[in-house]
Amino acid sequence: MKKLSLLNCIILSITLLTACSSSLASTSPNSETALIQVVNNSDSKIHLVELYLHQDLKQTLAQGVANADGSDLEQGNILSFEISSNEFDLNRTVTIELIVEIDNVKQSAGIVKSIQLSKGNAFNFEITEDTSGNLIFQKL
Repeated sequence: MKKLSLLNCIILSITLLTACSSSLASTSPNSETALIQVVNNSDSKIHLVELYLHQDLKQTLAQGVANADGSDLEQGNILSFEISSNEFDLNRTVTIELIVEIDNVKQSAGIVKSIQLSKGNAFNFEITEDTSGNLIFQKL
């Protein structure tokens, strides 16, 4: 009987952790980082997402996310980019550009200008599509 109760507790814990892992801000930034989370709400078969941060009209930081097995990023996936204050000036406004790779071709999903990042906070964005199938990168 004790083994059955323990097994039920383990299954319940795993279920709760799995459900929480797909929600925004499930990963918390620490006191020296800002967290940028991008939800893939697109139907496109995206293989890679690259986030480019620009200050003073020049690229100052780039990060990318892809599945290790090379599979497409699924719709609903939340992609997290942790920006450290050691590698990027979080005290100044930033322009964020999102590049995606579809069928081995990289294209811009859009640019969000004048974002003020800050230490210890999460910033939420999404990738969607317009009626013509063009990708849109926007702040939530």
